[in-house]
Amino acid sequence: GATEWSATGGDTFSLSPLPYITGIGEQLLTLPQQLEPFVAQDDSDMLLVALRAGPLPDALALPDEFDGSTVDHWLESIGTQLANLYLDEVFKIGKLSSKGCAQLSADIEYLCNVMSALDITPPALILQTNQLVAMDADEFAKSARALDLPADLVARVSKMRGQST
Repeated sequence: GATEWSATGGDTFSLSPLPYITGIGEQLLTLPQQLEPFVAQDDSDMLLVALRAGPLPDALALPDEFDGSTVDHWLESIGTQLANLYLDEVFKIGKLSSKGCAQLSADIEYLCNVMSALDITPPALILQTNQLVAMDADEFAKSARALDLPADLVARVSKMRGQST
């Protein structure tokens, strides 16, 4: 992950999501199509064998029997894991300028929109992070601590922004 999101001079940030996040979104959107052949009961055993053979995190543990809700569970679990991995990288950003905040917010919103399109509930932490990143500097300084958000998250984003709250 980038350690600095603070461009100087010719800023390269935009309000459109950057290619790295649109690529992630495109891959996420293909998952239902990739799983579709296995939804039929005849092929469900083959999918279970394939999924159990791979090193899946506990969050992706599958039930003994396969049905349509298993695909929904699997997509929800993948979306949650993806959001957590993404936030791990976001929190490695050392410095975040105001334009960097706007760009990161656009990227997070895009990912959350893709998740919502797949009926995946974006985790609260990614939504809360975006709430803090999307604030302008004055609003952040005045109200970030007053929000009902985890104090460690507010402190982490405050540090990235180089602001005190």
